[in-house]
Order: sequence, then C-alpha cells, then structure tokens
Amino acid sequence: MARARKPKANPWRDVVADVQSGELMPLYLLGGQESFLSRRAYDLLYPAAIGSGPRGFNEQTFLGDKTSGAAIAGACNTLPMMGKRRVVVVRQIERMKKEHQDQLAEYCANPSPTTVLILMMSDDPSKKIDGRTKLPKAIKKNGRYCEFKRMYGRDLQGWIGEEARRLEKKLEPMCAGYLEGLMGNDLSQIANALGIAALYVGEEDRILLSDLEEVVAGRKQDALWDMLDAIGERRFPRAVRAMQQLSRQGEEPHSMLRLISKRLRELRRARVGLDEGMSPRDAAIAAGIPGAIAWKFDGQIRAWRPPQLRWAIARMVQAESDMKGGLRVDPRMALESAVLDVLR
Repeated sequence: MARARKPKANPWRDVVADVQSGELMPLYLLGGQESFLSRRAYDLLYPAAIGSGPRGFNEQTFLGDKTSGAAIAGACNTLPMMGKRRVVVVRQIERMKKEHQDQLAEYCANPSPTTVLILMMSDDPSKKIDGRTKLPKAIKKNGRYCEFKRMYGRDLQGWIGEEARRLEKKLEPMCAGYLEGLMGNDLSQIANALGIAALYVGEEDRILLSDLEEVVAGRKQDALWDMLDAIGERRFPRAVRAMQQLSRQGEEPHSMLRLISKRLRELRRARVGLDEGMSPRDAAIAAGIPGAIAWKFDGQIRAWRPPQLRWAIARMVQAESDMKGGLRVDPRMALESAVLDVLR
C-alpha cells in the first residue's frame, strides 16, 4: 500500500491563516529566498498582533548585531499596556552573536503568551541562521519558522490569483500565465502590475487580459504611476506632462480622473492614520495601499493637510460632474483645470 504523500509546507499560507483566524503564534521567523513574501508576511502580522490596542506602548524593535538575547527576552516578558499583546521585532537576526542567539533560544523554549516575537532575516538569502543551532529548533517547536522559497508553476499562478482576490478582483484565465511569461517569478513586479491594473479597471470586478496588456506592456504603466505620484507630491508640471503622455497613448480623461480620485481618497485615509499616531508606512497600509509600495507614500502623506484633501476630492467630483453634465466642457481641459486647482 502506497504511503500518502506528506503535503508540502507553505509558510505563506500558514501566516495568512493565522492572521485570518486571529490566533497568532508567539514566535515567527521570516526569511528565505523570496524577500517579497517575507516583507508581506511582516505587513500582515504586525498590525494583526497590535490589534486595536494603543500604538507605541506595546511595540519594540531591535537590531540583531546591537542587542542581546537577554534584552529581547526581557522586552518579550513585559506585560502589555491597555492591549491584548505586545509586538517585539528583531531585524537582521542572523547577525546576532551565537551566545546571544542561545540566550534567545531559552526564551523561545517557553515564550510569553502575551507577546508576538517577529524575527526578520536579511533580504540576502545567502545570510541565514544555522538550522542546527538551538534558536531555530526552539522556533520550529513553539512558533513558525517561515523560510519563503521562490515560486514556480502552479504555486506561482495560484499566488497571482490570491493577489488579485486580495485586491477584490477576478482574473481572466490567461492573465496569470501572461504575467508569468512577462515578468517571470518576480513577485514584486507582478504585485505592482496587478495593483495598477486594479486601479485601471476601477469598479469592475474583473481584470481582463486586454487590461493587463494596456497597463503592463509598453510605457503606459510608468506614465500612470508617474501621474499618480506627481499628484500625491503636489507637482503640477510633472502631473500635466504625465497626463499629456497618457492622452497620446489613448488614455481617456474619465479614466485618469477615476485614478486620481482614488489616490486622493487613499491619501486622506492615510493622513487620518498619521494624525492618530501611526507611522507613515503603517498609515499607508491601513489606507489600503499595498505594503510593497507603502514606502513611496511617506512624502505624499505629509504633503497634504486633511482640509486640503477634503477639498481636492470635492473638486474632482465637480470635474466629473462637468464631464458628464450638459455643459460643453472638453474632458481633458476639465481634468487639467481640476488638477491645477488642487495642486496650486
């Protein structure tokens, strides 16, 4: 009788399942060949661990080569204040000295149930912890040792479908194969392409192959991002140049207006989070911006005050009304006029 095949480990799905259930492990080690998934896992785990508790009180970060295992253990054993859990992050854990790793392994053998300890390895896959030592063994026993590997074939296409669903979109059957053929297994590029395609189709719940061909192939994708970043950074000449380039490529003013309005709404939600004490990156993620590109929004969030964003969104609504109404207004002029009013 043939022995049943043991299912292949999938640390990414383990992390997603933990976050969705709300039952987090006390220990996570994130690293491996696919640094994009490692960063994405962190983006999921960190806010899930903090939950609705107050920011700042229950968060602590260390660098592996500038701390000791005893210091990390002490932070982990501290009880949370006005919240359910503490989050302790150690970056570049592989740089920690062997004796300090052994100290930390003693904590990991009996971790605190009120702390989530996230250990991050460097993006360089050649730098890793020796799996034969005490620390990884303790993590595997009491937490999740997430070594993210490169994705190929069915695993890659399955992840592409999951990424589209995360953006609340469905993919036409040929889309996953098209992205794989164009970008290989570069998850960062694929996620970026799906993000701009989701913006491009707007309220439509389905991304077609023709949509991907429009925004991914050629230079249209670059011009779209350039326009949105220029709006976010309040740079009018650059924004107009990008809009003119998109017009030459056949992009409709109504479509550009929809993308600009969405960006302004994201910035408004992120600005609220920033004013509530969140970091710019966490505020961007909370506003619905993918974690892989959240770093780009620091300056954009700070470039606006909440009243300016409220007025800017209202001005875009007026521009849309002008385009659709009975007035004989050229859509392109209506868009550029609205952008000028918003950015000057």
